[in-house]
Amino acid sequence: MNADLVRELGRPDRRLAAAETLAAGGATAAEAIVRELTAESSPVEWGAAAPVLRRIGGVAFDYLLQGLLDAPAEAMRNQVGHAFARLGPEALDRYTAALSHPSPLIRRWAVLGIQHCDEAGLPEVPALLRRTPR
Repeated sequence: MNADLVRELGRPDRRLAAAETLAAGGATAAEAIVRELTAESSPVEWGAAAPVLRRIGGVAFDYLLQGLLDAPAEAMRNQVGHAFARLGPEALDRYTAALSHPSPLIRRWAVLGIQHCDEAGLPEVPALLRRTPR
């Protein structure tokens, strides 16, 4: 996927057209978007990337999870994390599974993902309580 196309998400005048093209790009687009979110000087912010990644669906979850683990700095982890936590109710079962991930970073963002599912996340509250450290 063309990095210039992904960077157009950071340009308000080109964001909608880029989002449409990227949303149809599946795994290739998801990987490129996450790579851009972990780039230090990227013009792309999570708020522009998250809706596109949500439209891409489940494969975006995997790239975002890996991006959280691979991001070289806190600011980039936050960029990826905010996009990760906003994949919506469609990712609810994956957020719940991520509560058992060995990385506390992944578990924390998974909790936020469940929280951002609003009412759809309520049935997962017992799962959150079972996994809360004592």
